[in-house]
Amino acid sequence: MRFFSKIVTFCNIAFIISAVLRIVDYTSAVKANPNTVQQTNIFVGTILILSAFAVILNVIFIIVLIIFRLKKKETGISTLLLISNVMMLPLQIIYFFFIKSK
Repeated sequence: MRFFSKIVTFCNIAFIISAVLRIVDYTSAVKANPNTVQQTNIFVGTILILSAFAVILNVIFIIVLIIFRLKKKETGISTLLLISNVMMLPLQIIYFFFIKSK
């Protein structure tokens, strides 16, 4: 469970970076033909994919966390990781389903 919480935290950090990259222009257009598809570098593409999976992993993490709490099992997760992962889910839902669609 500790390893999974660290993966979710890493994806949450990627989500924050992708939200910042939405403001910054991270694409590079091909100079010869303006009708070509804009290219992103591989680092930015990886960050964007991880941020898309952050919502799914965060929901799974919270469901597993609730199951562990109901069974009164010890998770072994630090309080800071636990709070940060739980607090990121509402932000991600607001970002992906309300803000980004505008």
